[in-house]
Amino acid sequence: MKARIKVRYVNNEKGSVFNILETHDRFITLDIDGHKTDFGNSEVEIIASTPSDLFKLGRELIWNFAVADQILMRQTEINQLVDRITWPVKKVVATKAVNHFIWDV
Repeated sequence: MKARIKVRYVNNEKGSVFNILETHDRFITLDIDGHKTDFGNSEVEIIASTPSDLFKLGRELIWNFAVADQILMRQTEINQLVDRITWPVKKVVATKAVNHFIWDV
């Protein structure tokens, strides 16, 4: 998965895209020039540009935000899951990623 930074960081301009190493509740660790760098959720936006990125993002969202024992979901449950997400990802992308993970497995 990748993330776009919303702030200028050292020599990297706002809008630069980097690989995500770890995702936590309030921060995301990015690989910037071989260094692990932590950003707050308000400083980055998770993006999914390929089908494999959508699949990975959907898996992570379900793993972290789904209610226990909720594997197969209808669209209303997917919408409820998307409303619970606290990561910096657009709702449209989150919905698409969860649907991609559930239905394209």
